[in-house]
Amino acid sequence: MVYCDRRNAAVPYKTQKGVHDGMQRFFRIYRIVLVVALILMLIPIIAAAGYTRPVMDDLCAPLEAAKAWRETGSVIQTVVAGVKSAVDYYMNVSGIFAYMLLAALPVSVFDPKLMGIEVLLTVGIYLLGMWCLARCLKTVCKGISSAAVACAWLLLCLMGLLLMPSYCESIFWYAGAANYTWGVAL
Repeated sequence: MVYCDRRNAAVPYKTQKGVHDGMQRFFRIYRIVLVVALILMLIPIIAAAGYTRPVMDDLCAPLEAAKAWRETGSVIQTVVAGVKSAVDYYMNVSGIFAYMLLAALPVSVFDPKLMGIEVLLTVGIYLLGMWCLARCLKTVCKGISSAAVACAWLLLCLMGLLLMPSYCESIFWYAGAANYTWGVAL
């Protein structure tokens, strides 16, 4: 009987290899199932992204930046107006300045039809944040396979989307998404 190394001298090499191959096969199939489930969950969100309209803070926070864009057509003037608006909101309302700046300068300032891009950006940042969290397993659990990390990422994404209290406030409301969903993801 052949043994693989001294640390596992009691376990025959064939047994270890069979278990390893079985786990790899399991992770491959499990990853496919999770990817299909994630895609099925994202399809309605992506489909609805084109119908997104500004609500609540999305109407008033970027108002000055949108006005500057329509009057001057200058990106610099638009950014200056957005920063002034963010400072005003930060001083008078509350929150973290970076989120106030994101709320005051959304992509839709340049064209309201771009609201769907904000939804896609929010979903992308959420998926990226969950990927970074799953990648932490590589440092915490020495020897964990990349397939296991990928499965953990997919599970985090699915569970986050399934347990999200309200898609309207977490994804489709841009100012809220920048404040809450982006903050959680990053």
